[in-house]
Amino acid sequence: MVSALVTTVALIGAAAVVGSGVRHSGAAADASSDRLTPWVDSPAEPPMNLARRSRRDDRRPCAVTDLNRPWVEEDETDDGRPAQVVLLPNGADSRCTLAGSARLVATNVATGMRVELPAGPVASVDSDVRQFPATVDPGEPARLDIVASGECAGAAGHYRDARLVVLGREFPLDRLRLGADCPVGIGSWYVQPPLLNAPLTAEIEAPTQVQRGQTLEYVVTLSTSRSSVRLDPCPTYRQALGSVGSYHQLNCVVTSVRAHEPVRFAMRLNVPGDAAVGLTTLRWMAVTASGEVVIGDLATGGRRIEVIA
Repeated sequence: MVSALVTTVALIGAAAVVGSGVRHSGAAADASSDRLTPWVDSPAEPPMNLARRSRRDDRRPCAVTDLNRPWVEEDETDDGRPAQVVLLPNGADSRCTLAGSARLVATNVATGMRVELPAGPVASVDSDVRQFPATVDPGEPARLDIVASGECAGAAGHYRDARLVVLGREFPLDRLRLGADCPVGIGSWYVQPPLLNAPLTAEIEAPTQVQRGQTLEYVVTLSTSRSSVRLDPCPTYRQALGSVGSYHQLNCVVTSVRAHEPVRFAMRLNVPGDAAVGLTTLRWMAVTASGEVVIGDLATGGRRIEVIA
């Protein structure tokens, strides 16, 4: 079974703040400031009560003309094998259901011939995180897992120009990586119900660069349009820079967020010495006691940061 992409929900113009190994700006985070809630080192277990949209009934079958250009995201199976998730959005103006599976065609590099890739099924596990088939709203993507078999998990470069065949139509998959001449697993279409958002907004202030092996210091500001939102019990949050992340409990010396009174929280994240150099994304997500989430920089899914050597 392919692991759930909790961090794809979601973990899928701020001034620079203090960051070890990077240049500071005048708006640096000051842990002694009365306006900044200091960071506390309080590791936490991943929350198990994430609130999601309720299960949907099937609707009219999606037509091939309803489907827009897909894209590919990286994932892995529970036993560590590489996997990729194809996301195919509903481009119609009404809800529809995409059931069944798909086929893969590609060009064999050695022969130059277009061929259909040998494929086997991927076990479909019905759960709160993955609902089969994919009943999707306008703009919402249906998902399909593509898993490398054990024999070709480490191979690459035997196929190119892969296309996904859905309802008789070929869709290009520019970022799909294919291995050696051996079967791949292709799952069934499912939908991953979105997490429910708490009545809070989270904005990330972070430096544009951080040096690997150093501590990234940044700030998350929580605000609300409601009269008050309590932080009791205290939320757990996940922070991640690229694929490196951890869970902590928020410093709830501040017990509520009031309208027009944003609360700023100091944050710290250790960047491994072997972290990949280049642009990556800083993601932040808090989970309230009810299971609702607050995602930092929701519109973009996080803050872009360059890791330097």
